[in-house]
Amino acid sequence: MAPKKKEAVAEVVETGPDEEEELGPGKVGISFAISGVRGLPCELETIVAFTGFCKENRSNPAAASAEPSGWELPKDKVIRLQNQDLYNDLVARPLTITLRDAGADNAVIGRTELDLLPLLHESREISTELELKLTEEYHARWWPTAEDDAPAKPAKGKDKKGATPTPEPPKTPLKPKFEGDAPPTTIIAVTISVEELVGPVEDRDCWTTMRLDVKGVFALPEQLSSLGVANPEDVSGHLLKYSGEVLGESLGDGVLTKAPEVPEDADEPEGMEEAEWRSRQERYKPFVGFSAGKTIRYRGRAFVEQLQEMLNKTGGVWLYFSPEEKGPPDPKKPSPPELVETVRTCTGKVWLDLRKLILPGEKHLDICAAIEPSPEVVQEAGEAGTLLGNARTYARLALELSMDVTPGEPEEYQIPLKTLLPVRTNCNKFTSSAGVATMYHEAVERTYRAVCSDCADGLQGGGVKEAVTQLKEVGSYDELKDSLRGAVVRVFRERLRKDTFAVPGKPLRGKARDEFIANTYAYLRQSASKVMDELRGEVLPQGGPATPAAEHGPDQPESGGRMKRPQEPPQGSKSPPVGAMVEEPAGPDAITASELSMVALLAESAAARNAREALGVATNESLRCSRLAYEAELVNAWDRAATLLQNRFLIEGLNLRKDPCEWVAFAKFCGRSRGRQAAAEEALRQAVQLMAEGAQADEEMAMEVDLFLACLLLDRGRHEEAIEVFQSWHEKDFANATFRFLLGLALFLRCRFEEAKPYLESVGKPREWFNGLPDQEAVVNKLRAFRGTDGPLDVAAYASILNKLLSFGLPSLVFTFLDQTQTLPKEALDSELLVLIDAKASGLDRDFHAAVARLEPLLSSGKASREAYRLAGESYLQLQDFDRALQNLQTALSVEHKFEDPAVYIRLGSVLLVKKRWKQAREAFLRSIQSQATAEAWSGVGYAEFRADELQTCYEALCEANVLDNDRADVWAQLSLVHLRMETWDAADHACRQCLSLEPDCEELLLEVASEYHRRERQPSLSEACARRALAIRDSGQGHSVLADVLAQAGQAERSVLEAQIALKLLADQPELRKAIFGKALKLCAELGDAPLTESLHAVQKLADEQHSSPGIR
Repeated sequence: MAPKKKEAVAEVVETGPDEEEELGPGKVGISFAISGVRGLPCELETIVAFTGFCKENRSNPAAASAEPSGWELPKDKVIRLQNQDLYNDLVARPLTITLRDAGADNAVIGRTELDLLPLLHESREISTELELKLTEEYHARWWPTAEDDAPAKPAKGKDKKGATPTPEPPKTPLKPKFEGDAPPTTIIAVTISVEELVGPVEDRDCWTTMRLDVKGVFALPEQLSSLGVANPEDVSGHLLKYSGEVLGESLGDGVLTKAPEVPEDADEPEGMEEAEWRSRQERYKPFVGFSAGKTIRYRGRAFVEQLQEMLNKTGGVWLYFSPEEKGPPDPKKPSPPELVETVRTCTGKVWLDLRKLILPGEKHLDICAAIEPSPEVVQEAGEAGTLLGNARTYARLALELSMDVTPGEPEEYQIPLKTLLPVRTNCNKFTSSAGVATMYHEAVERTYRAVCSDCADGLQGGGVKEAVTQLKEVGSYDELKDSLRGAVVRVFRERLRKDTFAVPGKPLRGKARDEFIANTYAYLRQSASKVMDELRGEVLPQGGPATPAAEHGPDQPESGGRMKRPQEPPQGSKSPPVGAMVEEPAGPDAITASELSMVALLAESAAARNAREALGVATNESLRCSRLAYEAELVNAWDRAATLLQNRFLIEGLNLRKDPCEWVAFAKFCGRSRGRQAAAEEALRQAVQLMAEGAQADEEMAMEVDLFLACLLLDRGRHEEAIEVFQSWHEKDFANATFRFLLGLALFLRCRFEEAKPYLESVGKPREWFNGLPDQEAVVNKLRAFRGTDGPLDVAAYASILNKLLSFGLPSLVFTFLDQTQTLPKEALDSELLVLIDAKASGLDRDFHAAVARLEPLLSSGKASREAYRLAGESYLQLQDFDRALQNLQTALSVEHKFEDPAVYIRLGSVLLVKKRWKQAREAFLRSIQSQATAEAWSGVGYAEFRADELQTCYEALCEANVLDNDRADVWAQLSLVHLRMETWDAADHACRQCLSLEPDCEELLLEVASEYHRRERQPSLSEACARRALAIRDSGQGHSVLADVLAQAGQAERSVLEAQIALKLLADQPELRKAIFGKALKLCAELGDAPLTESLHAVQKLADEQHSSPGIR
């Protein structure tokens, strides 16, 4: 009987997404073309097939060849609807290209894939060469055998005579079909093209792909996972199905899935870390898996903008998890009665924190978060806890975006630190300017002596012009001029290099330039005068006037003192060498008349020079106090700011106490600082008295002082006095909105409500509205008559006056108008102008919760200005909600226009320091320094660089901060840390002592300094002083722990153990930290051999453990 033939297996044609037959509106045609294939191991009759992105499109066979080409496709173009499905397929489905062997039942020769993503927004044609990965069978053909050339094999089995055939000879390998160590790569050339870019036009510069991979829901409650499951190995009978949704995407059908592994030990170990516990849950427990698995979606501009807004406002989204009843497998057996209640209590949601995506470069998130049941279920469960909460059920998923959610920082904002810092190599301070000062002094002395010598015969006219002519005739003028000019230029360069207001790469302009030139000119003139005073002393009689030398620090040009080395006079000059002039004359009779006349020509009043010098010093000190007061106000150090501003009034020479403007500025500061209203009133009365005595002040200043004082009286409850002042101003200018507003507000606070209402209402009318109105009664009648037709009041007029009240530091008057007078409708009160004023007033009153509550509706509307975001960021910073502070400040600074106020960037830098984003914090502080150099900003740069282990730039930044303000304890503490790291011990000790002498309040830095000294085993007394000062600021467990280490190192073991016990009590909620402290203290007890102390230590640790396990025990 003949053997049966092997039946051919029907070939499966791969399916794909739906396609259209013809092109038309809303459709896209994607053309395919294959140029050819090269690098096949032998001649083959081939077919090309396209699959994956489209339905299988298989060509006709091409002629047998090792480099085939010329295939004909039944369709050279795939037509799809231009919709979201197409965009999703372009990002999720690569085009699969398969080469088949037509002579071997279309066996697969090789495959490759092509990503079509560029067709969306980047390119209309993808023309490339791809590596075709051969299957093992066809790859082996590069090594032919003798069998390939042998005749066909005989049929197996016995021959006709019944004899067994001879066995097949072994295959003999032949020479490979390639040269070298490896066969050549098989290449296929492909071209994919479209007529126009496929993606939506509005998404060209703003789109992304979203990859979502939901691993599952784990740690299911036993009551949930056991429903209908009799055997853990067979969970098909489970009575529930599950669904989920996140970011608008369904997770597909969720089913209970059996555990991937069976544990060797059924008992769960105790005391596992969270990560280990979750690992066991995912390996050994059933979980809910979703059919969607890994999904990739295209998302356009609308999604990206909504994502950015969500990250700015909420920082995350909810994943919703819902179990549903499938129905009993056997209709005769009803579902368990507890099924419905289990479904209700196990329905919940997962908060996915996506804030990490805000970080530049962050595109991937692995999220593991607990499922929260509904609030109703939580309330019903009470202290017993919910099923999901007790089981610690959680979901695990991964999210990845192809684009950076946070836009890149503009190039102009990327400020390298080195561009702002002067170049200093291997130096710890500014180099001395003594050399430059000496050169200038010598040039002045040389010029003076030359003039005295060359003009000794007298001058006709005795003026400067005649002296210059005489020097030119002698031939010394040009050399003297060049020498003096060169010295002056060097002084300018030296002072510019050390000017703290000069930013490298940024020219001085405006006021800064004028001050720099004026100060340098004053120095040059004063120095020249002192040199000439000393030289005149050589020829003046004894007992003549002498000018004391001014003291200069090591970092300023020195102007005092005689030139000690002799100088030769310029070539051509008649003056003798300097050494010849050092000898003093025998007496007044030895001085010639010509010499005395020349001395009189060049001399200047020593008293006048001293006065100018004192004025310059006083001006610099005044500017320093103002700048430091501004910085102190930035960090809410109101007492220090008040002290600095008061010190300005005591500076001799400026006479600021006679300037009304200074008193008004001080009164405004007192209003802002709160609690200093009495001082503000006294300052204003001082200004009034000065103006009454004839101090110079314009009419606007006089009016401001009068109104400010009256508003202050009104705020302090002295209504009648305020009304009298406002009434007098109102009578002078009947239509003035400011006077009408303040008078109306004063009448309202005096409980004269009906009388106040017309004044307040008429504020919103233009000045022309009052034309022809003789008195207030006429105003009331006109308001009543035209109230329905005049239209809404002008909110801007009210906002201007309210801002004036805020500048006075009187938020309570602003609250009175906005909250009590009912002058403006709700629509006006909800306008951005008044919302910002209300929030500023709350911030001035230190009620930042109220400020945030007022701003939130405006921010949620999406129409808020950058000032609203800035104000919200500052309020959240004061509330220590650093995440929201960062979001709002970054939004405020995202616009192109820069803030002129450096405080905004300092706030942002402070938040970034808390978030430990050192590089971004440094950039924020540097942008602040671009606007104005402050010690606060330089200190922030130093702190960020220290945390980033950039010690050199950290040291330079701290030096800049110290130059601007050497009374900052935190800067000295950081300098001590830097010197300890750099092992410059003396400098570290000096900085530490300076820090302690300034009564520091920087607890964390003090503890860090103490720890660093302890680690370096140096200066135990300083280390202990730092730790105790930190504990005086705040009694903390960490502080006692550091002090315990320091005392142990100093040999005070018993005191160290006692401090460790205090630390254990205060750190009850930090078991890991307690474990280390307890271990060190126990070792000390063993060394001491003190049993009672050891027992006491164990008791404290036990009590702390109990407090940690039962938080109610305290």
